[in-house]
Amino acid sequence: MHAEVAYLFCHALLRDAAYTLQTPYDRARLHSLVVDVVEAAFGAAEIEAVAADLADHLRSAQALRSTTNLRELRALAERELRFLELAARHAKGRYWNREAVALWDRVAGHAAASTIVRTSALLEAGQLMAHSGSLEASRERFEQALSLASAEGLRNEAGHALRGIGITCAQTSGPALALPWVERALAAFREAGNRSGEGLALSNLAQLHRSTSRPEDTLVRMREARAVQRTAGDRKGEGSTVNNLANVLKDAGRREEAEAAYHEGLQIARSCNDLQLEATLTGNLAALYRDWRRFEDADRENLRALELARQCGDLRANAVGLANRAMLMSAAGRHDAAIEAYATAISALCDASDRFWEGIALLNLGLLHCRLKQFTVAEPTLLNALSVFSALRERASEGVALGALADVYAATARARQADEAYTSALALLEQAGQLDQEADFRGHYAVWLRVQGVNGQADAHFTRALEAYEKLNDGRGAQRLRQRWDEVSSGSA
Repeated sequence: MHAEVAYLFCHALLRDAAYTLQTPYDRARLHSLVVDVVEAAFGAAEIEAVAADLADHLRSAQALRSTTNLRELRALAERELRFLELAARHAKGRYWNREAVALWDRVAGHAAASTIVRTSALLEAGQLMAHSGSLEASRERFEQALSLASAEGLRNEAGHALRGIGITCAQTSGPALALPWVERALAAFREAGNRSGEGLALSNLAQLHRSTSRPEDTLVRMREARAVQRTAGDRKGEGSTVNNLANVLKDAGRREEAEAAYHEGLQIARSCNDLQLEATLTGNLAALYRDWRRFEDADRENLRALELARQCGDLRANAVGLANRAMLMSAAGRHDAAIEAYATAISALCDASDRFWEGIALLNLGLLHCRLKQFTVAEPTLLNALSVFSALRERASEGVALGALADVYAATARARQADEAYTSALALLEQAGQLDQEADFRGHYAVWLRVQGVNGQADAHFTRALEAYEKLNDGRGAQRLRQRWDEVSSGSA
């Protein structure tokens, strides 16, 4: 046997033997003494790093101490609880999410914990599990927190629990089912006088209403939420709202404003040292650059977003980053690599339980197959995306999926299905204020109607599509439409 291995083996045996030979009382005293010595010798930062070990020593001290002195046992339990909370915050701050959840669960189940401490611990565990993609377990923690908070009249904590339930519900079941929970959260925060919570709930409500509201209405709601967050001094909440606001500007084709908003959000995230928010904003900025065909900028920001997501252990942000990377490859013409990347991203999104982004990845994969004229593969992929968006009631994305299916039906000579799908898609996109997507699919519909010889309707949709491109200042889109229109009008198509 190697000398070093032999030493370690013998040392372990001697240590265990020495420990076992002590009486239970002496062992309990030694466990307490370890904590006393560390507290006396270590600074605050050093104690924080070993807080979980100290909590374990104190738990052992309680288990081994045979005493009827309840005050002594209560003091040990309270010390253990204090170190558990310290260890949980330490793990959370370093994005050791699994360890942090386990520690918060111990706090929530600790006999010495008050109701408000138990409730707060459940809320912390729920938030971490939501970031890690464990949405069902996350919702269970929020529901337990809501039960405790409601029983004790803790309106602020009830607000956070209600909001948590709403957010997890939105990711798994769609905005419509989430709205009542967040509305109740808003009422609870207002009753508690929590302006920061009120601003957060207002921002969430604006986001939930987004799929059924016009962009300008959504922007008004988000700016109202941001004003409340500024008043409350909630910089993290404000940064999240700025991110959502930038997304709306991007989807409305106001790219310069969106870029400025993303950069403002990034400044806020960095000032708060919030890696999760920074990862989200960076990924969204990469998507903007991709749409702008600034591929080098998009690739740089996308890689940065993935690295940030890895650092903070955010499975959802990492999965979304992988989806964005696949879209970037597709936009850059790397089609085979993009198809493989989409498969990886969809698997990661399923693991993260993010139904909305799973639908987005399926939709964009289907659109890629359409561009490659791989219609037999595109159709089932788009139908899967459509089922996701229909279940979530995401009307704008549902409109895009229907428009893409209409293209498939048109290309495979299914006239009735094509006409119905184009009509439904345009109604959804117009209702959601998705002018860029509406312009594209209205142009597709106009060209298809021209080929079918339905000239009156074709002319009307052609004119409306050009007007939409003009509003968007999208000369390239208008030029593509005119070229295709001229081809079919001359009979060359």
